[in-house]
Amino acid sequence: MTKVTSFPAYSGRENHATNNTMVMLRHVYRESPQLLRDLFRRLFESDSLSLEPSFEQQVRMAHSVPDGAIRQPAFELFIEVKAGAPLTAGQLRQHIRSIAAMDARARQVLLLTLTPEAPEPQITAQVSQAAREEGITFAAVTFGDLADALAGACVRAPALDEIVSDYQAFLREAGLLPIRDQIVVFPVGTSGDDNVRLGMYYEPLSRPTKLGCRYIALYTRKTITHVADMGETYVAEGVGRVLRVTREADESPAASEAKARIERIIVETSYYDLRRQATRFYLVSDFHPTSFTKASPHGILGARYLRAGDYGVSGTPPAAEVARLLDGKHFT
Repeated sequence: MTKVTSFPAYSGRENHATNNTMVMLRHVYRESPQLLRDLFRRLFESDSLSLEPSFEQQVRMAHSVPDGAIRQPAFELFIEVKAGAPLTAGQLRQHIRSIAAMDARARQVLLLTLTPEAPEPQITAQVSQAAREEGITFAAVTFGDLADALAGACVRAPALDEIVSDYQAFLREAGLLPIRDQIVVFPVGTSGDDNVRLGMYYEPLSRPTKLGCRYIALYTRKTITHVADMGETYVAEGVGRVLRVTREADESPAASEAKARIERIIVETSYYDLRRQATRFYLVSDFHPTSFTKASPHGILGARYLRAGDYGVSGTPPAAEVARLLDGKHFT
């Protein structure tokens, strides 16, 4: 068992998502146990969950009748989180077998899956049936469902507004709450030409991932100069003399072509030693030139997010078309 912490050191996307979700749920509980019960009822779409304590008097027991009793039904909630890898019925059946082996007869047991996209209907149906057979309540929800449920359950808890907003921002930046037409704008300086030439952008792994964005844009001198379709993201770190490169979405080893591209980027980047720290690489096919100018004062110091639809782009066309439609326009 690993303790939930408010300051996780995880590099794995799935572990990070799990920890932050558990921290969010803990905040809800500390604000009000009733809020947490309301949240569970929204997620499981059920008003029949018995989670509140009961207040009784003259309780007849085997050998006596106490004047009063407050009894809290026991329950356990188990969560399976997938940040990139697909949800499988086999793994969930194993969870159900493990839970059943613990003898759940004296308590209420809930099993929840959290994924960026809804799982295949046949998987949900199979797992729901297996769970029912063991007396387990099952629900498959997306991170978007959880964000909506949090907003609804906590509407009368203004003290949670900031932490809920922070959690939603984490989900967006981690690609768990994708906005279909979102552009992440990266300020670039001396690396700008290399970004375009090598089809990439890199940043320390400690920064939030932007995997959920649809497009990448490069910004310099108050102008977005290039736009690309979001490609694959990879994590590279030196382990001794070996460069280990993994695909960020599912932490699987990178294909040889992607690893070769990243090795070339590292070799050709003379102003930073990219082997010294774990680095995230965004690899794209092509950057398309544009001139999309910031009209308001001051420049951009860190990553910025824009929605293409706010600037006359309909749907999510290829980046080449987005670059054409944004050319000559302004943003604030």
